[in-house]
Amino acid sequence: LAIAAVGQSIDTTVRIEPIKPAESPYVYVPFVVPAGTESVSVRVAFDKSKSRMDFGLFDSTFSGSDTDKRGFRGWSAYVRDAFFVGRTEASNGYQAGPLPGGTWRLIVGRSKIGPDGAELRLRIDFNRIDKDARERLDFERSKSFDFSRDTFVQPPRIKQNGFGWYRGDLHVHTFHGDGNWTVR
Repeated sequence: LAIAAVGQSIDTTVRIEPIKPAESPYVYVPFVVPAGTESVSVRVAFDKSKSRMDFGLFDSTFSGSDTDKRGFRGWSAYVRDAFFVGRTEASNGYQAGPLPGGTWRLIVGRSKIGPDGAELRLRIDFNRIDKDARERLDFERSKSFDFSRDTFVQPPRIKQNGFGWYRGDLHVHTFHGDGNWTVR
């Protein structure tokens, strides 16, 4: 299913089926980005009481295979109903940069789909940044954090044989996903 732009936007509904045994948990929804596009905004809507879906975006250098990571432009899981990618800026969790024309793909992670499937409503705008996505980015950029009271904790000494306790941040929730903090 390739969706082509009519004018500067795409409005469509895509049926998302439940995952079958041995099937990829991802569905790739292709859409055509016109050459010379300055920004791509995506808005998603579905019945959240019956399903949970995660979202990301690949540009036209992606092949459509679960093992190909070329063209990956970002991921926001289930936390954003709207996001955008532009030449000079993007929603947190997404990469700004050149926007090659051609077939892009919205990646839909089927975290939880009801037995009857789900209707995913999509609005994709070209050269117009979604108002909610813009407001959220502006809000996230406006946050400031006071790190002046941070205290340094001396790391534990490493035993001679190399074994010991190590500490690190292996999992964080930031603006780039479903959190309310910067990476710092």
